[in-house]
Amino acid sequence: MKIVLIRHGKVDMKWEKNYTAEGFNGALKLYDESPLVKTEVKPMDATGYTLYVSELPRTHETARLLFGDKEQHVTELANEVPNKAYKDSGSGPTWLWKAVGRTKWWLSLNGAAEKRRDTKARAEKLAKELIEKDEDCIVVAHELFLYIFSDVLAKHGFVVERSNRFRIKNLERIRATKKDDHCGFCSHNCLLANAGCDIGREKAKKQGIVPKN
Repeated sequence: MKIVLIRHGKVDMKWEKNYTAEGFNGALKLYDESPLVKTEVKPMDATGYTLYVSELPRTHETARLLFGDKEQHVTELANEVPNKAYKDSGSGPTWLWKAVGRTKWWLSLNGAAEKRRDTKARAEKLAKELIEKDEDCIVVAHELFLYIFSDVLAKHGFVVERSNRFRIKNLERIRATKKDDHCGFCSHNCLLANAGCDIGREKAKKQGIVPKN
């Protein structure tokens, strides 16, 4: 079983440097409603994969950009971690509004728009649903959710290939492969000796090494 995780494209919205509490909440709503920055990308072949997106429009637009008219299955479980102003009044720099809200999420503090343990719970629910279906799939979602979801998949026996441990770029693709689907509990270096692992084969090719058949 293979799962491809993709972060949505860049949103076409310019954040102000400062906001009031009400203004920050309004900006968050505007961000959720804004279209993507127009960009040219190479379409992906999703033959044999089921496509999942979150409820937020930016994932729908990203899916159309990458996969054309392929059927999209919408799930609230893949929604981004919500944020909100950490206090009801006052003003301050945008980075502070964002940082405090995310800190409260990370520490699962009262007043957070969603607690990290709740994010983990819905990521766990989505992982179990996908594993039960046992089908190759693509999930177009959001950075913080994918950060949690990739860790959940790893705990369920997937090898997750990420370019950066702490950041996921727009349109970045992360592959998660069930360990039983290749040579068994490897780190994808096994392909240098075993041609059965797709990810290892790609690594070997980049290094100019031909795996043994």
